[in-house]
Amino acid sequence: MLTFRQILRLQKFVFFLLILLSPIFVLSQDLTGLWEGELLINNDKNQKLKVQLEMQSDEGGKVLAVIYTRGFEDNRILGCDFIMSGVYLKGKLALSLTQLQRNIGFSVIDCLRLKNISAIVSKEDSLLRLTGTWGESSGMESSFTCSKTSDALSESAKDDLNAYIDQVYQHLDQDNYFLPPVSRMAEQVTSIMTDSSEIILEIRAKSLSGSDSIAIYLNGENVLPAHDLAVKPLKLVIRLNEDIPSEILIVNGSHSVKTLDLTALLKIGPGVQKLFELHPSFTKNDAFSVQRERINH
Repeated sequence: MLTFRQILRLQKFVFFLLILLSPIFVLSQDLTGLWEGELLINNDKNQKLKVQLEMQSDEGGKVLAVIYTRGFEDNRILGCDFIMSGVYLKGKLALSLTQLQRNIGFSVIDCLRLKNISAIVSKEDSLLRLTGTWGESSGMESSFTCSKTSDALSESAKDDLNAYIDQVYQHLDQDNYFLPPVSRMAEQVTSIMTDSSEIILEIRAKSLSGSDSIAIYLNGENVLPAHDLAVKPLKLVIRLNEDIPSEILIVNGSHSVKTLDLTALLKIGPGVQKLFELHPSFTKNDAFSVQRERINH
């Protein structure tokens, strides 16, 4: 169970996360990407750590970052990895520690001395640079500089961000948060290729509770706002497009049943059908991706 302080911090971060992951989220190309440089611990040139910042930022200035530090001493690798979040406005970056991802060679206490990062973005000969300080809980500051080396995040940073976002949603689920349907995590049930021009989706509740309502979204559009499975199972015919996959979201439309227990029968061609179990909740939608194979004439 989360403490009251953790819940307050989580609520603030969830508000930020929902903005960052919303369908209207547009990346800020100035900040988003990979930055590399070095950190001078306590501004001592003899105590350096390599720094790698991987950040995503929207046009409104919200930032989510994975930060890696690495050093080498007495044949040992040293480092701390962090998740941080904050804002980027008018060329100034301000990040606060959200979570320690891992500690290598350093103790957890040593890594958790970092509390915030403040930096200024500048441009020198078409190269973007970050110059600023790492603030510690003791009040000490260490200077750092980084240059932008890529507009894309590394696979390891994507994995760390996805793992952290999964963890946030697990906390939300455990503490019975009710998220708007478009803000819920989408869990991929299956991805299918078919030569059929249409598919049939049938969904029924395993056991009826009296409020087993679902909604269906197709490529972001709410094509079925509410269907009560207690009245009758769902049967939906979906026509497929050769050019784009059909992304189908099954949304828990109930306001009283936290997690629905459903079965879905997907008919994808003559005599071809697949059966799946679905568990859409107040924090998670179930997703199907169906692509029609292009027919060469």
